[in-house]
Amino acid sequence: MSPTVGDNVGRLRRLRGLTQEQLAEAAGLAVETIQKLEQNKPGSPRMSTLRAIAAALAVPTSVLVGPPVASPAAGAGSDDDEIAVGLLRRALTPARGLSGTAVGDVSTDPPTVRELQMSIADIDRIYHEAYSAGPR
Repeated sequence: MSPTVGDNVGRLRRLRGLTQEQLAEAAGLAVETIQKLEQNKPGSPRMSTLRAIAAALAVPTSVLVGPPVASPAAGAGSDDDEIAVGLLRRALTPARGLSGTAVGDVSTDPPTVRELQMSIADIDRIYHEAYSAGPR
């Protein structure tokens, strides 16, 4: 059984060393909201609530709602490492349409090391710009 949003929030909160109260304060939410979410109480949280929690935990909202990302060396690193590897993999993998073919203009030649370095630098810059701006 895959983890719920509440399971993901609780795991990431503990990973960051935060109490439910601290997370609620950082996200600008009531502590009861965090408690209900982590206890998997019935009802779906609002997307604005998930975005606030994700921003407070410094992760993309998709990490809260999606299944955990496994790293190639599962068990070898921390949860942060697994999340980072998954995000990088998603950023470097072309999007696929319903037919399974790549969407957009995808080169058939493999990228050079320099092109990969530039892409990673761009991804890092964009990521940090987005998360330093705070929740939207």
